[in-house]
Amino acid sequence: MVSIQHISTEHVAYEEYFSHTSDIEVVTVDGRIFVLTVGQYDGGASAWELQSGSLVKVDALTLSTGVTAGAEGDLTALNTAAQDYILTGGGVSGAFRLITANGTDIFGSSTSLGTVTAFSSDLYGTSTIQLDTGKILVLGAIAGEAQIGVLQIDTVQKTISAAGTVSYGSNVDNDAIGASLVTEIDGHSYFVAATQSSNTLQVWEIDTATGTLTARASMDADQLFWGTTPSSMAAVEIGGVKYLVVGAYDSSSIHVVQMAADGTLTMVDQVISDSVSHVGNVTAVATIAYEGDTYLAVGGNQGGVALYLMLPDGTLTCVSHIYDSAAMSLQNISDIALYAGADGIDIFVSSASEYGLTHLYVDMSAENGLIAGTDAAETLIGTSLNDVIFDGTGSDVLQGGSGADLFVLAADGETDVIRDFRLGIDRIDLSHWEGLNSLDQLSFVTIPSGIRIHYGDEELILYSHDGYDLYASDFSYEDLFTLDRVALEGGENQAAFQLYGTVGNDTIFGTEFVNIIFSDSGDDQIFGYGGNDQIYAGSGDDFIDAGDGDDVIYGEDGADTIYGGLDQDTIYGGGGNDILDGGRERDIIYGGEGDDVIYGFTSHDRLYGEDGNDKLYGSNGLDYMKGGAGNDYLAGARDADSLFGGDGNDQLRGGSGEDKLRGEGGNDLLYGQDDRDTFIFSDDFGRDTIYDFEVTLVEIIDLSDVSEITSWEDLVANHLTETAGGSAQIYLDENNIITISGVGMGELTSDMFVF
Repeated sequence: MVSIQHISTEHVAYEEYFSHTSDIEVVTVDGRIFVLTVGQYDGGASAWELQSGSLVKVDALTLSTGVTAGAEGDLTALNTAAQDYILTGGGVSGAFRLITANGTDIFGSSTSLGTVTAFSSDLYGTSTIQLDTGKILVLGAIAGEAQIGVLQIDTVQKTISAAGTVSYGSNVDNDAIGASLVTEIDGHSYFVAATQSSNTLQVWEIDTATGTLTARASMDADQLFWGTTPSSMAAVEIGGVKYLVVGAYDSSSIHVVQMAADGTLTMVDQVISDSVSHVGNVTAVATIAYEGDTYLAVGGNQGGVALYLMLPDGTLTCVSHIYDSAAMSLQNISDIALYAGADGIDIFVSSASEYGLTHLYVDMSAENGLIAGTDAAETLIGTSLNDVIFDGTGSDVLQGGSGADLFVLAADGETDVIRDFRLGIDRIDLSHWEGLNSLDQLSFVTIPSGIRIHYGDEELILYSHDGYDLYASDFSYEDLFTLDRVALEGGENQAAFQLYGTVGNDTIFGTEFVNIIFSDSGDDQIFGYGGNDQIYAGSGDDFIDAGDGDDVIYGEDGADTIYGGLDQDTIYGGGGNDILDGGRERDIIYGGEGDDVIYGFTSHDRLYGEDGNDKLYGSNGLDYMKGGAGNDYLAGARDADSLFGGDGNDQLRGGSGEDKLRGEGGNDLLYGQDDRDTFIFSDDFGRDTIYDFEVTLVEIIDLSDVSEITSWEDLVANHLTETAGGSAQIYLDENNIITISGVGMGELTSDMFVF
């Protein structure tokens, strides 16, 4: 199975060059591979060379006379037939500079191009295309404005030959561009931008003779683009089809959009990034082709990097992810860049809040890549390597072989068979089955040497590789889903009803069909009723009852009260102190900013407090709860729950069932309560206390992610002490202590620990 490894986190003597790193570029000059970074505030750039799989520091460059807030936070590679260049600069607060790229120490001679008075603020997120005249057209966002910044650079004369802006006429104030790129399709060149207030994708065609832009197409919620606050974008081509991949911050989502030769856009896939990968609010996406397959790396604000594989139809499956540790700088990711080498993929990650450039690596030597079926009924056989097998439509038979394989099942209403499933080694992705996102929706029937899994008109028969029977209890959510997919509703045969509120206190009633409801300011009451609704509450202290259906609800600003109702809902509280209740079935709830109260109900819910001092309450089902920032209270209930405190001084209560409790940062109080629980710690865990640790149940303390403790012998010899009151303590230093209340040192045994 694909695995992301940490290679190094690079630092230099002048750490201010890494403060708020905003951009990474990978460039190849004279056959040598360089990784360049620049800070958003520092005016400093650094360069490494990738040598034999490791980064070697080769150059640094001061771009301004001192540390200047807002200065020169962007790097753009300019490629011409005669010479490669690097463009830096930020418009009004920092002069543009053209740097000759050479094959020795990368940063060659530098020419100041001056500032641009046509820009009202900084230019960032730039992309380029060479015009018919030989000049380089540079396009990007003007910070805080509904404008595109346009430059034409004469690399021969080393001057800016033209500069200006293009307004895109948004009727939303401060509808700034969050992500943009230049791409080409069938001889047409396009500039694509995603705006952050109207949440719209807009397409302009570029006249390569003159550099002028002509609007061609757009996509918003009316065309099923449900992302909020787009932050990042990349373009790929598979089988002659162009796709845009858009990451959205507030909705923690990734969107795949097909782009036609005339610029028109069609939604293909929408997935939630956070529930499995710990990416959180998406801030960076990057794509790369490797051995004929297309991979997508995604980062966000919660310390995770996820790697997705794009399937032939443009949809995604998650193949791996990695979570931050003390050795890495993955919090609040600002940019990601990729490089495809002979045996794997290098991933370079920068943070907006931590020092250093983190180098990750995906070793592909044991990976066979994608085996994709067609629309026909067929037999697909894997290799001895790790395969990803996508069955396509039709009644198919799949056989993975001896590797750690991932089987991805299409929605086709057919019976498919996997012949040699290796429990605990192979995985399955059923997220393409329409409307499915919970184990509770599946029917399991044990059969000789396997199991039959049924959902609606979909059926999957698994036969174990060793001939043993399989049972429903053998499978967790992570065994059968690699991601959370948002159903694409409201197409030609299921058009959505659009309803709009006013600036006053409105009462809005939806229909029994699919609704898209846009409230405005004011304290509104919104009732979705039936259908898979999308509700935007706007500002104000709103009351929302979404009703039946798989709803997506955005509370936005204000202290909102939101009820998801029946079926599987996704709720975003937004700003304010919210009360959020998912209702029955499997829900995903994000508190957002403010001190929120979040309730799961029946089924396997995923609850995220995010910012603020939040209270999270689970219920029946295998719940996943993460407090996030702030001093949070998390309470599981029945069944085996997973509780993650996040930053802050948190209190975690598992309830009944075999729960997993992880306090994470801060000084946490951990109560396992009923049944045999597991308490998990990693580096920098704080001063934590475990209450009601049951030695008779042989509960577990997992220290495998604590780098300073390597074994039971090491624990006893160097870290295990006892308080004056007789409670055992695991001591690293004054800031990292685990107290096991009421349990003495002599009561602990090695089988209670994982190292």
